[in-house]
Amino acid sequence: MALLEDHLAKFHKMTDAKEMWDAIKSKFGGNDESKKMHKYILKQQFEGFSVSNSEGLHKGYDRFQCLLSQLEIHGVGVSTKDANQKFLRSLSSAWSQVSLIMRTKPGVDSLSIDDLYNNLRVFENDVKGSTASSSSMQNVAFISENTSSTNDLDEFDLEEIDLKWQVAMISMRMKKFYKKTGRKLQFDAKEPVGFDKTKVECYNCQKTGHFARDCRTKEIKK
Repeated sequence: MALLEDHLAKFHKMTDAKEMWDAIKSKFGGNDESKKMHKYILKQQFEGFSVSNSEGLHKGYDRFQCLLSQLEIHGVGVSTKDANQKFLRSLSSAWSQVSLIMRTKPGVDSLSIDDLYNNLRVFENDVKGSTASSSSMQNVAFISENTSSTNDLDEFDLEEIDLKWQVAMISMRMKKFYKKTGRKLQFDAKEPVGFDKTKVECYNCQKTGHFARDCRTKEIKK
């Protein structure tokens, strides 16, 4: 109750009294030099952040959220884009292929970290069920950021990942729509739902209007 309202907003993500008290002591305790050092340590923790295979998506997300809150409290806020890209890059090797593709998806940099996490959960069963060989994982390390270089990855079907991402994004929009309007969208299962291919981008040639399986680029080259 003694805190000014300007400071209260910075502690709203704290989950319990101990975490809040530790954050308050960290924010207001110590001299300028110790605060400066703490900021430096937090920045280093952010740069070196990573999620191990044993830790998993959920625990890694909780730890990352805590780190973002600490950075914000100390006046070292991280942009949504930087936070999302960092979290995707920090995921364990089991997430390599999903992470590689998600980092280039339109709209990913504008998602809140909560929405990004919820969308990633769509792929959790696929990741847990994957049994990548060491050689295939080594190949991933040499893949370019350009999604056109992911055509030879066979652990996941790239088109399936793309469709799951689109479904997750639509599901998120539907939930927000219901929250704002109180109206649930109803679909008639008997009526076919049209799919607009003009918004689809091919992984082979990066042109819109068709899927990679329908691409004729490779046929032309042959």
